[in-house]
Amino acid sequence: MLRKFLICTMILLEAAFSSNEVDQRFDKAQSLRKQYLKLPDQKEIIISYHSDHGEDGTYKVRIFMRRNGILLWDKTFSEDFNEIWAKASFIPIIQGYQFFDLNNDGDFEIAVAISHGGSAVWNTPAVIFTVKDEGLEFLKKQQVNDEFSEYVYVSKEDFEHPRYECSFCKEPEYYYADGKKAPLSDPRHTISISEDDRMVRGVPLYLLRE
Repeated sequence: MLRKFLICTMILLEAAFSSNEVDQRFDKAQSLRKQYLKLPDQKEIIISYHSDHGEDGTYKVRIFMRRNGILLWDKTFSEDFNEIWAKASFIPIIQGYQFFDLNNDGDFEIAVAISHGGSAVWNTPAVIFTVKDEGLEFLKKQQVNDEFSEYVYVSKEDFEHPRYECSFCKEPEYYYADGKKAPLSDPRHTISISEDDRMVRGVPLYLLRE
């Protein structure tokens, strides 16, 4: 009986420390997401949630650009670039920079992470735009993780690498239900998902049955 108590206590402590680490990583990534950018040439780029659903049942997100109070460009995105624009936010284009000239053309690039509303957060598209005087010009798409990615690229070299992949963008094969890796199909675990904790928790039944 004492052995079971000690095992359960160790599991709960390990899960608590793991949860804290995950929560901190999530909070840091989300704190870097913005709805407003201001460039050195005084261009302001703003993401505005046009509506939760359009009249035709689709999601819509409005992005516009202005300078000195004058509107330069305005576009509402819905299913552009083969993505569902449920929500959107600016994500740093490289570590420490919300905008950066990635391709040496004299114009800044920015990135918009598109939250598609699904559960596959590791497969979130980030659309990279070049900021032109006449508006935002599509450059490419890059995969990010909607929960944990703090930026699209670590450095400019990553952008230039043709096979670059986000380190957080692999579909999880395991959930840490008891502080240890447990396959998703493992029948020994009772798993519950907490939206507040944003991680999978559970107690392994085989330990409780000993």
